Amino acid sequence: MNPTRITMRWYSKDGGLVRRVPLIEKALYSMVRLSMRAGLVHRIIRGLSGVVSPRTAALLQLEAARAQVRNRREITPTTGKLHLGCGTRIVEGWFNVDLFESDCDVDILKHPWPWPTHSFDHVVSQHVIEHLDLDSEIFPFLSELRRVVRPAGEVWLTTPDMEKICRAYLESRCGTLIEGAQRRWMKDWPYPPSHYINHLFHQNGEHKNLFDFELLSWTAKKAGFASCERFIEKDLLSRFPEFPPRWDDEQTLVVRLRN
Repeated sequence: MNPTRITMRWYSKDGGLVRRVPLIEKALYSMVRLSMRAGLVHRIIRGLSGVVSPRTAALLQLEAARAQVRNRREITPTTGKLHLGCGTRIVEGWFNVDLFESDCDVDILKHPWPWPTHSFDHVVSQHVIEHLDLDSEIFPFLSELRRVVRPAGEVWLTTPDMEKICRAYLESRCGTLIEGAQRRWMKDWPYPPSHYINHLFHQNGEHKNLFDFELLSWTAKKAGFASCERFIEKDLLSRFPEFPPRWDDEQTLVVRLRN
């Protein structure tokens, strides 16, 4: 293959349009990976702030964080309860895992994960799977979950619910979704209400796909899980009361998977 024809996705500054740029971005991503060893990545990304869009800068930052933890050796967890993709929501008594600033920083797209088979009785992963591609990332993710969960264990997943979101669009032009977001975190929505559906489907390029129960159940069973049951947040909090509530039932799908 002619290297000058290798292309990667590039998010430009002019209106956030997606373009295809030959070679230059391949070199850019390689430079970010190599710079991790020299500790220069943040300086490089700051220097590119006038060249690339905020979205591309965020993707480079994510790639840099992944590179830092990609070759982690096997670790014995401190508890049989895994909180996967914890973000800033550190739950006491759980093994809180994310890409950075967690009990165990891990790149969940790097397989196998650095824990022995059958390490956990319980797994909770909230609003993670919508950030993964269905074919290339979700199925390996679920396969690793099946490996690290003990035979009688359980996996609780939450994710934006495509059915609830589409119904809210049809019934209130997303008004109920916006009201829920304003109760939790959002001060104001400066666009027409219907535009909120685009935020949930894309979230500035971070979301790769949404699920309804049918799609998630099909995906879980195709990955090898024996059952996929639907619940609401109240059920999750009743099972694990140490978790802080999200109060987002108007837009969220909650399921429990078993091997």
